[in-house]
Amino acid sequence: MSKKWWLYIVLSVVIFIAITYAIFFYWNIGDENKWSTFFSFTSTFGIVTTIIVYFLQKNDKKKELKQNFDHYCNVISEEKEKIIEFYIKLRDIEKDIKDDKLENVSLRFRKDAYTFIIKKSNYEDKKLHSFFINSTIIQMMSQTCNDSLKISHDLYLPLKKLIDETITLERRLYAVFLRFNAINGKTDNIEEKERRKMLKYELFTKRKERLKKINKIMVPTLH
Repeated sequence: MSKKWWLYIVLSVVIFIAITYAIFFYWNIGDENKWSTFFSFTSTFGIVTTIIVYFLQKNDKKKELKQNFDHYCNVISEEKEKIIEFYIKLRDIEKDIKDDKLENVSLRFRKDAYTFIIKKSNYEDKKLHSFFINSTIIQMMSQTCNDSLKISHDLYLPLKKLIDETITLERRLYAVFLRFNAINGKTDNIEEKERRKMLKYELFTKRKERLKKINKIMVPTLH
């Protein structure tokens, strides 16, 4: 029980005791009427207290609903931003692969991390473009998505779309890495012909289309 409710209880008890004391010892009420006045007061006090408690609980539930709704809206915003960043990163990779100054591309896959390693003749260091997609996080987000249904269906729909998009992106990344790891083995270099093939994978060809759909996902408002 919150401190606020303890304050309400203590205040109610103080008021009850004060008025009871006034009925029996302070107000000028005849002895024959004191008990009837006390019972009338008790009945009225109970009704008024019930009404007050009802409205206080209703107000608390509204505040709790607003807090929970805002929390899920923040989750939606963060997930949307993360996926948009992934697709922007794919755009940059595509530009790098098409660049005339590209020397070589290699792919590195470690647990939950897909990395494109790009070397250009005009850069001394290699550029790393990494995608971190954790299966445990996806499961947690799926549970969060299911929990959002308890608040509003308007929260569930955008969350579900974002989670599905993350899963789709991860599968397409895996398909690219599986293909080129099988071809190149442990060789770092990917030949020019294979680079062109890489850009024909759905990971790249569907990038703009997928990004448009993600941008259309809106954070809901509480009605």
